Amino acid sequence: DVLMAFLSILFEGAPYILVGTILSGFIDAFLPAKLLDRMLPKNKILSTFAAGFLGLIFPVCECAVVPVVRRLVQKGLPLSCALTYLLSAPIINPIVILSTMTAFKEFQKVDSLATIGDAGMTLARISLGYVVAVVVGMFVIKRRPSDVLAPSVVAGIDSMATGGGHTVPTTFDSKLTHAMRTAMRDFLDTAMYFAIGVMITSVFNTQVDQTRIDAVAAHEYFAIPSMMG
Repeated sequence: DVLMAFLSILFEGAPYILVGTILSGFIDAFLPAKLLDRMLPKNKILSTFAAGFLGLIFPVCECAVVPVVRRLVQKGLPLSCALTYLLSAPIINPIVILSTMTAFKEFQKVDSLATIGDAGMTLARISLGYVVAVVVGMFVIKRRPSDVLAPSVVAGIDSMATGGGHTVPTTFDSKLTHAMRTAMRDFLDTAMYFAIGVMITSVFNTQVDQTRIDAVAAHEYFAIPSMMG
């Protein structure tokens, strides 16, 4: 039972991680350094607010967003913007917005801009997710990358800024090869943690008495805090 649950979740989630890591590889190989920094407002507060909508441009899931954010930070995306995007992208992206409307049967309620307010659950999810992401981003708006990030990521940012230790591919073929190699490394890094999480979930779903969970989940006040925990 554990192995069956493990494989079913693994096969369901792995394609999304693959898409995110391929996107990460293309960002590393093809996105010019500092491009996002130039596109976003110079004001750090305004740029953090704008970063909450980057998921509309780079739509990825919770697992796949990690390598994407790492590459964007190394390409010059400010830390506050990166953290805001990290939290908002899994919610504020076209795929999730459409799937939320489908799950809560809100498509039939919205037939024009005038009736967009009828999609209450979708609007609540987007707006609350955006607010939380921006607030967290504001907490690190004056922090340096070295205060928050792992030394290996900070070293990549410094290397990119100085132009040292990073061979920039020039031809399309070399950039494509570089993108695939980067995607491979990121996929292996992310998949390791994903597999650990899937194993924990598989054991939890098959070996824990679900009636105990139902007793908590049905409680009006304890359901959300306990399930988040």
